[in-house]
Order: sequence, then structure tokens, then C-alpha cells
Amino acid sequence: MSRLQQITKALKGMKALEESIGYKEIEEFLLNKEETNYFLNEVENDGIINSKEIILMKYILKNAGNHGFISPNKLQKDKHLYNELSSLILDNLGTNYILITMVENHKHYRSNDEMEHFNLIFRKTFATKTNGNIKTFESEKCSKIVSFGDFQMTSETNCMIGIDFVSKNNLVYNGYSFKNQNVLFYGFNIEENPFLIKLFENHPPKKILNIIPISNSHSFYDNVD
Repeated sequence: MSRLQQITKALKGMKALEESIGYKEIEEFLLNKEETNYFLNEVENDGIINSKEIILMKYILKNAGNHGFISPNKLQKDKHLYNELSSLILDNLGTNYILITMVENHKHYRSNDEMEHFNLIFRKTFATKTNGNIKTFESEKCSKIVSFGDFQMTSETNCMIGIDFVSKNNLVYNGYSFKNQNVLFYGFNIEENPFLIKLFENHPPKKILNIIPISNSHSFYDNVD
């Protein structure tokens, strides 16, 4: 069969399918398939955080395909992913929560441009008036000794918490004090990072909803091990 004959046969098949099912139904199916081309799945805790006070819920977020990440426009308010994330946050944390994100200080940890764009849009979309961020510094050059560092209130509601990793304050949290509060933590699997484990064990929130973006079978930030 020639190339022209193959194309002609395919077009006839498409026309027959449209006549039997309807163009609108085909369009809706294709749009729905494109809209839900992602995974947002709950994963089990490893039980590493040594605190009975903390309720930890973990979800991985990834593209259903083999390459790349989810397009940032899927966080628009008319999209399925936005609605699913909004429902997940509301059901587990309500509307009163603190969004905490990580900011790495090394090129090694930086994502591709599309994932970084998604990260920025996620922060903007789900930020509240009580947010915080975490920065780490040269952690890969230190030996694995983790201890709780300095804690100080920087205002009536905000605090600064340091986690020492040989040199002082290798990990620093700045933002709203999250003790006994609900936390939306985006960007890293908390239980894979000794800094984060120590941080939350010593300043325990009430609940943590941990969203872990994954691209090409690797987490958004590499493991510190």
C-alpha cells in the first residue's frame, strides 16, 4: 500500500468514526485526556519523623508521559489540576495554612526551565498571607551531623530557625512561625532530607501536606545523601 493510499484509508476511518460517534464527543475525549495527563498520587510515609504531634501526608506530582514536566498553564483556575490540588489542600488543611517552599543555592539542584516556571506559578497560585521559605548552603560539603540551631522571633508572628550541619545555619527558614499550624510544603520529599526532619521535629506543625514534584523519575531536588 502506497503512502497516499494509507492516508486516504486513515481519513476515511476518521470520517466514519466522526459519523458514528460525533465530532463533539471525540473532541471532549481528547481534551479530557490532555487535561488529565498527570499523576497526583498519595504515597506512604516512611515513618522517619520522630514526632507523634505531626500528621504528615505526602503526594507525588508528575507528568504522565516519559519526558518533561507538567505545563504551568495547568494551574489556571479552569484546569483539572488546579481543581484537584485546590480540593486536596482544602480537604486536608482548610484555608488557613502556611505555604513553605525550598530555595536551593546551587546550580546542581536547579530544575529545567519548564519545571522552574511551574514552581513559580505554584507558589503564586497557592500562597497565603502567612508563607515561608527555606534556603540551604553548601550542604554537600559537610559531614552528616545535624542539630537544631538558632531560633528567634523576628516579629510578633514571624520567626527564623537555623539547622546546623557542621557549619552554622546550613539550612535557614524565614517566614511565619509554623508551630502547631497547618503547612503546605512544596518541592522536596521531607523524609529524604535530614535538615527538614530536624526542622519539623523541633518546631512541629499540626499537619503537613507534602507535595513532591517529580520529573523523569527524579524528585524536584536531589537527595542530600
